[in-house]
Amino acid sequence: MAVLNSGVRFTYWEYQALMLALAGTMLLGLVAIELMMKRYQVLPLLFPGMFTIRERRLYFFDRDVGDVAIAKQLRGQAKLLVRIVLFVTLSYLWQNCVLDTDQTFGVQFPSQQCNKGMDCFASEIHITTFFTRKYDPVCNSEEQNPFEKRTLVSCIAVVQPTATNWLMHLGISYSITLFNFNVYSVLVWVTGKSRLARRTVFALTLLSLLGFLLMCAGVSVLGEVPLSWLSVLMMIWIPTFLYTSWRTGRLLQKIWDDEAQKVQSSIEEHLNLALSDFEPESAEVADNSSAQETNLQLPHRRYIGRNPVALGAKSFLKAAVGLQDKVDRHMHRGRTYSQELAKTLPVDTGRGSFDSRTSAV
Repeated sequence: MAVLNSGVRFTYWEYQALMLALAGTMLLGLVAIELMMKRYQVLPLLFPGMFTIRERRLYFFDRDVGDVAIAKQLRGQAKLLVRIVLFVTLSYLWQNCVLDTDQTFGVQFPSQQCNKGMDCFASEIHITTFFTRKYDPVCNSEEQNPFEKRTLVSCIAVVQPTATNWLMHLGISYSITLFNFNVYSVLVWVTGKSRLARRTVFALTLLSLLGFLLMCAGVSVLGEVPLSWLSVLMMIWIPTFLYTSWRTGRLLQKIWDDEAQKVQSSIEEHLNLALSDFEPESAEVADNSSAQETNLQLPHRRYIGRNPVALGAKSFLKAAVGLQDKVDRHMHRGRTYSQELAKTLPVDTGRGSFDSRTSAV
């Protein structure tokens, strides 16, 4: 738990200047990450099991990504996740190591926050507050009575810097970063493999987004639950993380489907090449083959027309029918030649011919 420095008191504008420093730190971190991801190949280092660069080609889960559009979408989704993790990590460190913030909306007095040493400022919920900037300190008052009407109370305190506190939260933030990257890799793999997992992740995305909207509506109506910048950011991060994983899983499924289609096309090409020598040569054989092919057609002709393996099998049947016709034709020619040869040869009359040849001698 963060240790608050109760001896330091700042005005509301000084606290806002510190919040501006937080925004500037996040902006500098975002610029640094963008320059590193643009200049160097850092995605294989951040996601070692997901992205790989070999011979200037991008591999996603050891699958070659030949489509440039898909490669850009994969890199874009991974970069988006890195930006989200950067914001969450910096916000966590800022919340627990630099400046602790808390906000409530209601009529109750922030007694717990004042007892912790936080500086609380109350402002009226009205459009004029945006222009007047009227924020009254409430922790200095001796009486801690509830407010007369619903009021927005912002509580801020500077965290006392200690080495143990910094080391502890730095280790936690490092673990959070690795946890997000590993969960993203596993979730993308699962959603790419299973249709049920994709539907489940998409449903969780919608539910988390609906929960965030209900939380905003509930706080605006009830307003008694204290909120901080980190809690709001986490509520935004959950649906964004799930949606990014769902989109990347769909891209992985498309890569696997394209690779399976290429393998089927290669098998069909090699099968047709191997059976090319058995194609019928004459029109008569082709007609006979088409007639027998019509008899061999399956009822699901539309499926055969789309399936490469079925097309290869059909070509094999066509070649087999043509080969049978060739054999029948050669056998018919052999019988015809044998009959003609038998007609031209002299007929052996048997014993009478032998006697005539003997008497002649």
